[in-house]
Amino acid sequence: MNILFISPEVFPFAKTGGLADVAGSLPEAVAKKGHKASTILPYYQLVRKNGFKPVVFKKNIPLRINNREESFNLLLLKHNGVDVYFIEKNEYYDREFLYGTPQGDYQDNAFRFGFYAKAILASIPYIGRQDVFHCNDWQSGLVPLYIKAHHKDDPL
Repeated sequence: MNILFISPEVFPFAKTGGLADVAGSLPEAVAKKGHKASTILPYYQLVRKNGFKPVVFKKNIPLRINNREESFNLLLLKHNGVDVYFIEKNEYYDREFLYGTPQGDYQDNAFRFGFYAKAILASIPYIGRQDVFHCNDWQSGLVPLYIKAHHKDDPL
């Protein structure tokens, strides 16, 4: 079974709380059971600061959002039996903190994670068909909606 774990933070790459611990350990446990486990998260500045250097897997994937043409890079790092994919879009994710500064949340978080959800689905042709999309927390909540609204007749 191909399982894509979708989480805005995954240990040891980027972490603010307990979600990252589960999002890091569960895919590894599933992979040890013989399934194809992958994770996908934004390519935050913190990933680089933590010393991880994923390689470019696919460059300039086009994405239409809010009547604008944008693009992003899909990066890959193999870690403990799991393919870890990163959505690289520096203007949205290359920031000192994941969700906001100590003074408050980033004002564009809704857009940043809407982009993240759409970028995940645009990545599937390159990552490969998935049997399960395992979504974690509000940042990945649009993925099931986008699948139902835009891909109901398109097996992902």
